[in-house]
Amino acid sequence: MEEKISIIIPIYKVEKYIKRCIDSIIEQEYKNLEIILVDDGSPDNCPEICDEYAEKDNRVIVIHKENGGLSDARNYGMKRATGNWIVFVDSDDYISKDFVSYLYNLVRNNNSEIGITSPIIFYEDKKFKEYTNKKEKIIIMDKKNALKEMLYQKIFDTSAWGKIYKKEVLENVLFPCGKLYEDISTIYKVILNSNRIVYSNQKKYFYLKRKDSIMGRKFKNNDMDYIYQTSEMFSEIKKIKDKELVEAAKCRFINANFSILLKINKCDKKSNFKQEIYKNIKKYRKDVFWNKEVRIKTKIAIILYIFI
Repeated sequence: MEEKISIIIPIYKVEKYIKRCIDSIIEQEYKNLEIILVDDGSPDNCPEICDEYAEKDNRVIVIHKENGGLSDARNYGMKRATGNWIVFVDSDDYISKDFVSYLYNLVRNNNSEIGITSPIIFYEDKKFKEYTNKKEKIIIMDKKNALKEMLYQKIFDTSAWGKIYKKEVLENVLFPCGKLYEDISTIYKVILNSNRIVYSNQKKYFYLKRKDSIMGRKFKNNDMDYIYQTSEMFSEIKKIKDKELVEAAKCRFINANFSILLKINKCDKKSNFKQEIYKNIKKYRKDVFWNKEVRIKTKIAIILYIFI
């Protein structure tokens, strides 16, 4: 018999997208699902839409709660989940019909605790281009190599979505409430709880890049959470005392600083945070620049800011 898989969808002010998301989950080829819709105090019609789906499909469980943010909603979903495996889907995204079955077979066939795919990124104001999956390429990693791939932002990044997790690797791991960029301080812990991770280049997760998303909007002070969350991850990885992982985390930290600096500069804003960011870049740029694993665009950014 197929194992039960819990799919957790945090929902807040996504009335425009939510039906597409839920429909893509209900229509999955893999049927033994527990579909947990966490209404995070959404002020639009999302609560009613969620209840309508629960009436039509007994696999749908709706949790109505006061607004606490994305992390809080995911944490609520994890507490309620009874599946052997966990999948996170953001409520403005959607998945291919074979997304769950593909990831489940991927982890089972490769004796892994985490399965990862890459997303197809699309924009709401642009025509969507159909994607044809390339020849399948599968990479099996231990926790160290998976962390390096993630920290250097090579084959996958820190997002919670686009992955399947054995429930045990999420035990004692919570998303940080009240913070932005919550995946950064969470997913590395999940990888450290694992022994074997498998990645496939098959793209079956459709990620909507919205203009009003955290990464798409103009700089706000709480965007500094990106740097602070990455700094916290960097500090924790230092405790492992593995030089290769420390150098990888150092690179991820400096990239976070460049990312937020770019957002500030786009606003042509004289931010008090700039000096803090410059200090971080100055501290680590030499080590990162001479690291052979680092992406070319990171080295270019370091050169461009050599005189700060």
